[in-house]
Amino acid sequence: MTARSTRRRERGTSLSEVMTVVAISAILLVPLLAVLRSSLSIQAEQNERIDQRADLDRTLDQLGLDIRRARLAVTGNGPVGAGSSSDEVLMLERLDVSGAAEVIRWRLDADHLVRFTIQGAADTERDRSDVLVGLDPDAAPFRFLDAAGASLDPFTVPAEQLAACATAIEISLEVVGVERTRDDVALYALGHSTDVECVS
Repeated sequence: MTARSTRRRERGTSLSEVMTVVAISAILLVPLLAVLRSSLSIQAEQNERIDQRADLDRTLDQLGLDIRRARLAVTGNGPVGAGSSSDEVLMLERLDVSGAAEVIRWRLDADHLVRFTIQGAADTERDRSDVLVGLDPDAAPFRFLDAAGASLDPFTVPAEQLAACATAIEISLEVVGVERTRDDVALYALGHSTDVECVS
């Protein structure tokens, strides 16, 4: 071997060789990074949908629990699903642990379904929480049904008659961006009775 070839081998890598390797690596890594970024974006969207689905299921469970515990179910102000701010869509009266009457109110504020409790003569609001966000503001979440299964309009039927004649509440929650399933519609029987005559 000559001294010249030995010197070239000992000298190491030239700058042009390093730049060539970096350029080739960049060409190979850029598409891989784009695929990784796209995958992370899709995963984030799926996680958001899973969270919305879990919120929807929790809300239906809470509504069902409130309705089963209620002595009386009526609606309040504003048409259900009108999309206007602060529509009170459902009021459920029950007895708390101490035996005092309390009212659970479910209200649709734009695309938020809000649940809060009112207790006592002072009408003090407590335990307020935005239970579900992203509701379709044009969908009617609650529907009162009579014994024949016909829908009762809570804004034309007097509250006393609605309380006496409504035998069930149908809950149908639609969250924007969440695929709808049969489980998103629940039907709950109302177990109260009064002396008010039901007229269809």
